[in-house]
Amino acid sequence: MVRRKDKKGRVLKDGESQRKDGTYQYRWTDRYGKRHCVYGKTLEILRDKVEKFKRDSLDGIRRSNASMTVNDLFALWKELKRGVKLSTKSRYQNEYGWYVEETFGKLKLSDITKSEVKRHYIYLLDKKNLSLNSIGSVHSLLCQLFDIAVDDNYMRVNPARNALKELKKDKQYSKPKKRGLTLDEQKVFVNFLNEDKRYKRWKPIFITLLYTGMRVGECTGLTWKDVDFDKREISVNHTLVCFRSSEKKWVKMITEPKTTKGIRTIPMLESVKEALIEEKEMQSLLDIKQDQKINGYSDFVFVNKDGNVRFHNALNKVLRNIVKDCNEIQKQKGNKEDIVLLPHITNHILRHTFATRMCESDINIKVIQDILGHSEIQTTLDIYTDATEHMKKKNMKKLSDYLER
Repeated sequence: MVRRKDKKGRVLKDGESQRKDGTYQYRWTDRYGKRHCVYGKTLEILRDKVEKFKRDSLDGIRRSNASMTVNDLFALWKELKRGVKLSTKSRYQNEYGWYVEETFGKLKLSDITKSEVKRHYIYLLDKKNLSLNSIGSVHSLLCQLFDIAVDDNYMRVNPARNALKELKKDKQYSKPKKRGLTLDEQKVFVNFLNEDKRYKRWKPIFITLLYTGMRVGECTGLTWKDVDFDKREISVNHTLVCFRSSEKKWVKMITEPKTTKGIRTIPMLESVKEALIEEKEMQSLLDIKQDQKINGYSDFVFVNKDGNVRFHNALNKVLRNIVKDCNEIQKQKGNKEDIVLLPHITNHILRHTFATRMCESDINIKVIQDILGHSEIQTTLDIYTDATEHMKKKNMKKLSDYLER
């Protein structure tokens, strides 16, 4: 039997043929009588594609929608995703629009490999100047998308799995360790709030964050109904979340706390009581009308001059200014070796500081977990371990000084 050959004289297999433009194609009919065709620029590329198709067919990988892109998969994820807070889902949508949709999102699923995923992460790192922490959020979403593709037999394996881990290893990345303010730094911070008139309006909320350990959304969403001055208690039963909508407008809404352990009662320290009373008196003095309603909640404790609730971005911006102004004053004082400068401070660092002080005070670990609203005891233990390690070194320094004297 005479076998067909291509223009280079190579024998073609059954179903293979060379087209007029010099490219190749392979035609076959599946067991259901449906005709298929695969094209390749060269004979080698064609045969690789055919081999991959046969492997996919044996593994049950679907090829009926060969043009499906990552963007198509994201649309499917939005339709199917349930059991996640609206704010979290909106954050994912925003991040996808910013960092995936116009680039990686246009690729076909059939072209996605782990190398392509890593290439996109490197692009975000080098061209978009995204931190590895921020890329981690994009990575989390892509893992969810490709899990759907694997479950629905569009892909054999999830190409995003371990892709970020390998990149972090390449960059010798280690997650920054969180730490609260030291006792000396905390004293400087509190003294500055008490003395500097520029931040008088902000003092009550920062003191409340510092001496309750509340998450920022729990604090900004606090209503006067949640504050019991007679029992000296604060009830935490909801949280305020703020996020940008697809129209890039800020949306504020009230949701349940981050975890079921987040619903709790926090004893009110004297400094917190004084701060809350000061806030109430200032609002009265400035005649601030508080009539904003969010998801049925109103009469919020911490509001701006227009009576609107404060939110995390504004607080973090003010904290940056406080650190800058406070350190300028500190540098003007006496011996440079004795001055204490404030490090970078965020809302979460104030919460971490409160947790550290409780650990240093030898408060029962389960009590600390309950006050902070940690769902996992390990989270509390990690803070406790760091705090006790610091105290151990500090006490050993005292011993060394004593022995030297």
